Amino acid sequence: LIVVAGLKTPGSRAVEARKLIESGFNEFSTPVFYREGETVVEAPVWLGSGGATVPLVAGQNVLLTMPSSEKKDIVLKATFDSPLFAPLKKGAPAGKLEITSPRFPQPIVFPLKVGQDVGKAGIFEQLKRKLGFMLAGNMSPS
Repeated sequence: LIVVAGLKTPGSRAVEARKLIESGFNEFSTPVFYREGETVVEAPVWLGSGGATVPLVAGQNVLLTMPSSEKKDIVLKATFDSPLFAPLKKGAPAGKLEITSPRFPQPIVFPLKVGQDVGKAGIFEQLKRKLGFMLAGNMSPS
């Protein structure tokens, strides 16, 4: 519903109402930064089976309606405890993705979730990694 006042004819009001609607559609966009389940960041995992990292995925679609001209000012920042400690269950909460802009009074926050199951490394692998950490400060699985 649009109300336009101060114009003399219904036709001129209709023209101005159309301009307002078109301006809204042309000047705003809804970019999708990440789709639900899409990897946002790789997080290090301590004493996990398999690789040294696990994907953290968007817990929901990450999108935002805003003036098109402001997209360049958007900053996305993933935060999580590092390293994550095995075992990890796919879908478990693991952090957050914050969207900030100079025009936002506070960040807009979206959840991050563990993207795949990570088991705990076997006893000998744990011993090897712990010794590697104590001797060289190396937390990688190799």
